[in-house]
Amino acid sequence: MITLQHQDWERAVNMIKNIPPSAKNKYFQTFPFFLLSETSWEELLSENFFYSYIKSGEFLTYQENLSFYDRTIQKSHGAYRQTRIVSPIIYIFLIAIASQVERIYVEKRTNDMSVYFSGSFEKEKNTAHYKQSYNTYMTELNACQEEFDYYFQTDFSTFFHLVDTDNLFNKIDRLDPKSALVYSSLIKMIGQGRMPIVDGNSGLSFLNTVVYLDDFDKEIIDSLKTIVEIESFKLVRYVDDLHIFIKCANKDLDFLNYKVYNLLCEKATKHHLEINSSKTKSFTPTSELSTKMNTDLYNFFVYNEDVDFEQYFSKNTLIEFLDKLNNMSVNADFSEYEKEVLYTLENPEIVSDGSYILNAIVYNKSTWSQDYDIKNKISLLVNSNYRKLRYSAKALITLVLNTRDGDIIKGLLNNLFTTFKNGTNDIIDEIILIEYLVQRKFNHKDLMTILKADDHGIKEYIKAYQTSDFIKSLEKNKVIFYTNQKEVYPLISKDKILNFIYFRAKYFESLDLVLESFAYYKNYFDRFVAHAMFCTGIDSGRKPNYKLYYTEGKLIDGLKQLNFLSSDEITKIINEAHKIRNSNPVSHSSAGLLQNEDFSRYRVKSSLNDLKIIIEQLSTLLQNKNRL
Repeated sequence: MITLQHQDWERAVNMIKNIPPSAKNKYFQTFPFFLLSETSWEELLSENFFYSYIKSGEFLTYQENLSFYDRTIQKSHGAYRQTRIVSPIIYIFLIAIASQVERIYVEKRTNDMSVYFSGSFEKEKNTAHYKQSYNTYMTELNACQEEFDYYFQTDFSTFFHLVDTDNLFNKIDRLDPKSALVYSSLIKMIGQGRMPIVDGNSGLSFLNTVVYLDDFDKEIIDSLKTIVEIESFKLVRYVDDLHIFIKCANKDLDFLNYKVYNLLCEKATKHHLEINSSKTKSFTPTSELSTKMNTDLYNFFVYNEDVDFEQYFSKNTLIEFLDKLNNMSVNADFSEYEKEVLYTLENPEIVSDGSYILNAIVYNKSTWSQDYDIKNKISLLVNSNYRKLRYSAKALITLVLNTRDGDIIKGLLNNLFTTFKNGTNDIIDEIILIEYLVQRKFNHKDLMTILKADDHGIKEYIKAYQTSDFIKSLEKNKVIFYTNQKEVYPLISKDKILNFIYFRAKYFESLDLVLESFAYYKNYFDRFVAHAMFCTGIDSGRKPNYKLYYTEGKLIDGLKQLNFLSSDEITKIINEAHKIRNSNPVSHSSAGLLQNEDFSRYRVKSSLNDLKIIIEQLSTLLQNKNRL
């Protein structure tokens, strides 16, 4: 079905396994992996799991892997971002796709540019966590600050949603068309037709950064080489954030700003991207770039040596931060929070932004929250207006929990319960609620009950993946078919063609393309019936006769022998399905539907539902080991 190799899957699983446990359990999408036992990790990594469940495409026939939900998260600069929640298996698979692509793709960029994404495929350092690559990115910025005179900074507006998924896979010449079709279809299915944002997924980050932007970056590099005023340059990219460093004897920066900005806009338009003008910073002396590291911070980024933050910060720093936060209006926007509150955490001796320092204090100095004065200020924050937690939701909720004070934590929960009970909750409350659940390892049944009704999918996801080892559940819920001799019949789940056409039917169904979905599902139906006839012994050949059950008469005769529907019902359903199939322009050259103005979507959907009912009944029959 796909050309993905076990080495690609194995590397993807190990990348997630290599995320530190203290980071795995802090994020909604990676939390399920925090719960896995060593035995489950071994099962995930095994060749048997890969070939039987992934390579065969069987995983794409389970609804839990094809169900996706919306979740709003908070970005580091305070804005809200709509993400899509995927099952753990799909989360790994997206990274495995990138692992395969990384192995076969040849970049066009030259050594004039360094590119980083959220994760690393380096052999000795492969991880699906952003921290390592981001640290390397920061050290590179620091080195460029020393070497070059000026820097230009920009990014793209709504980058992921501008990525053309089909175009992305067209860029990968060494990838076979069938795999590209499956990969692009799955990604578009997740994103409802466009490139989705899946929180923290290294696979999508790699594909969109390293592959999709390759042509754009190469053209920028080639064009910069033609600007004679630039003596030398270096480009450094982290996902869509781009720094252009230059050496330039000519001080006419206005000319260079005009030239480079127009160049970026021209190339962005060509590649269907959009430069974010509000975040574009014209050529500025590198001395003003806030990446100049002292020795301690450099060693932290490069060698992962611990920084003794108490050399630079104290409990008084946190007290000042909390005072500013408590005094700030609850209606203040994030920029005010950044300038008036986070700013108090910045220290000229250790160059890093306030949000990074807040995280460092919260996660490395957790006992500070138990200081008497600090607890009082956290209590005031929670009880005066807990919605201020939204400014840095993950860090501030952890700060509250670090107090280990039952009254303070109970105060936060009471406020949340009251808000939801009164119906005055909004997106801020939902973000705080889910972040609280993540930090509490989802161990709060009462809090789960107040999730909004339209968050039913998230509640089901939490129940399925955030409370127990999902590998054990996967094994328990595995569909097994049996022959009349009560022997396991593995041919259905291992039928790559059957799995492929089922997935394509589900893909078109997700996009509400009825004729395409019907065409694929009817083919799936015919092939599944052939399996059922062989499995039940009605067909006595050596293998399923897929060609036999393409015709209307044979389908009707075969299904009647199973006695689960009346003869008239079977005849009516199959007759209607064949009328639609034989006039469907997607599957038949007669294209009769194009000439029939009275033919409705409802009729196609109704027939499709009837076929699904038969498949469900056949599936139930074949799973009954004691049916005879």
